[in-house]
Amino acid sequence: MLHRDISVENIVFEKRGGSYHFILNEFDMATVLPIRHGARYSPSSKHRTGTLPFMACSLLRDAFMMATSEQWQSTTHLLAHDYESLFWVSLWCMLALFLDYLSADERQMNVEILESLEGPTVRAVYQAKQDICTTTLRKSTITLAPPALCLAKWFNGWVRLLYGDYSTTKDRQFGKLKASQPSDPDM
Repeated sequence: MLHRDISVENIVFEKRGGSYHFILNEFDMATVLPIRHGARYSPSSKHRTGTLPFMACSLLRDAFMMATSEQWQSTTHLLAHDYESLFWVSLWCMLALFLDYLSADERQMNVEILESLEGPTVRAVYQAKQDICTTTLRKSTITLAPPALCLAKWFNGWVRLLYGDYSTTKDRQFGKLKASQPSDPDM
């Protein structure tokens, strides 16, 4: 099954026995994949599904290219696209939920990054995501708050996996992100 609309609005969490459990809900855009090995499927709708700040880059590129090129071949929504959406949801949460831990300058930079993910056009959101995975990371303009700093190594891996061609040099890795202040062991 492909969810096809993974976003902050469609994930809830609860604490059970000291552990957090994240639950994906709202399956109204979901589609069931064929069970047969190697079978292809067609999306159930003719338009792209998803919430722009959290959509996979290739699906965003597909959306604006289809509008401008008669010969563009539509991209099939894959499980990898849902995984990439989880990356964008996680990054969004890391930047948005811990703003109070940051200095005014750091907070402003992270707010600007969040605003770029809500760009005025599909192409603008696509470009903002490409910039995040290249220029923004290279210049270390994202500052993680202490409660989110432990996730930096995971984002490093996700960026290499999803955007390997954009993040091949060491200075473009999330592992180079800086912390705003010393980590609180109780957080």
